[in-house]
Amino acid sequence: MSKKQMIGGVLGIVACLAIAMMAPPAELVVAEGMDPQKSMMGMGLLICTLIWMAMRVMPEYIILLLFCSACAATGCLTFTQAFSPFSGTSYWLLVGALVLGAAVAHSGLLKRLTLLVMKAFPGTYLGQLLGITISGVVISPLIPSGTARLAVAGPVAKEIGHEMGLENQTKPMAGLFAALYTGFNCTSHVFLSASFMCYSMLKFMPEGYADVTWTDWFIWALPWSVAALGITTAVTYFYYKPSEKLQLDKNFIGQKIVELGQWKKGEKLTMVILTVCLILWMTERQHGINSAIVATIAICALMGLKVMGVAEFRSKVNWDILIYIGCMYEVGSALSTWGVTSWIGKVLGPVLNPLLTNPLLFVIVFVLIIYLTRFIVISWLGVMTVFSVLLAPLAVEAGMHPFIPCFIAYCSVNVFFFDFQNLPYVSAIGIVGDMVDHNKNCVPYAVIWAVANLAGFLISVPYWKMTGML
Repeated sequence: MSKKQMIGGVLGIVACLAIAMMAPPAELVVAEGMDPQKSMMGMGLLICTLIWMAMRVMPEYIILLLFCSACAATGCLTFTQAFSPFSGTSYWLLVGALVLGAAVAHSGLLKRLTLLVMKAFPGTYLGQLLGITISGVVISPLIPSGTARLAVAGPVAKEIGHEMGLENQTKPMAGLFAALYTGFNCTSHVFLSASFMCYSMLKFMPEGYADVTWTDWFIWALPWSVAALGITTAVTYFYYKPSEKLQLDKNFIGQKIVELGQWKKGEKLTMVILTVCLILWMTERQHGINSAIVATIAICALMGLKVMGVAEFRSKVNWDILIYIGCMYEVGSALSTWGVTSWIGKVLGPVLNPLLTNPLLFVIVFVLIIYLTRFIVISWLGVMTVFSVLLAPLAVEAGMHPFIPCFIAYCSVNVFFFDFQNLPYVSAIGIVGDMVDHNKNCVPYAVIWAVANLAGFLISVPYWKMTGML
């Protein structure tokens, strides 16, 4: 254990004990049957958890599992309360999505679809930049992990750059990397099924608002999606484009598709199952079958048809993420049980209400606060959770749909001014190797993305007003 981890461990424990021994605020109204002092103990455990996560004392999923266990052990929550998210529909929808994503990657379908989309674009630099980006848009709803998508598409984008005669760590090569990251990771925000983070966000919505379908998400996120991705792609092209005309051999991508051979049985079955799932998710309100049930049946189909074997089921699915998300889900409901959410609302309400009633000002201030927070707190899910849990109830009181602050928090944590701020971004850099260097090539792209993200929300405000969300 490093010195930083030891210091973080001690600080967390001290903070926990200090808060646990404080007298509960007079305004704290806890759930029926809850002792207010137990609420203070729970808050102490939560603050300790956040400190340990910020200081990376242990892997985050272990810290959160300890948090849930400690809450049950100390009586801050019952065992059922502490681990109830693992039986919820959001959790099982996430399980199904991750298994489906693993099946897509394992079967080879992801790479085939990526190449087929890229083949439709011209061999010019602009054509390939758009081809990489749009192939990511097409692929994203099929696999709920930006990192997994990047792992498949990254080497392809790098090969395309080399085939066009580009050298590593040049501006034009960095432009292709930017297209890769925009298309295959930033699109995680566009579709409910594109990232496990989307399912996490839904859990932080107040009661009565969490029934968000795949179509709801897509429609509500549409103006941000078009604006943020469009601005990022356009500015990226004009900033990184080569000075000379480049042309990719028209047979290059076709040859890559030929090397994959004929469609395999696993690819065909996965494609059929995925298509059925997407159709059922998009039409959930019409047929009434919960998306979690659809996802669970899809798992059974994949396993029963042997698209994935037992070994792949054990090794390809990110079980640590599932533990992490399940435990993180509990944070929101725990704060409500302890009365902390309503107490914070009473304290911060008078301060935040003027912002919440002025959507444009709220968007600017909130996005900038998240950007600043991400310089300090590395855990992007932690930042999203805290802001979503605190602001969603206040948004409802101010007449704003809670999707708006939760979605703003979710998208805005995805900044990467420094590479260490964003794990998928670090993964992308690692996947493409020496194709780019963050400090040399990608800082301008990070600024472009951050500005485009803010612009996307400002453009969304009139749309959200028109749809009655504001």
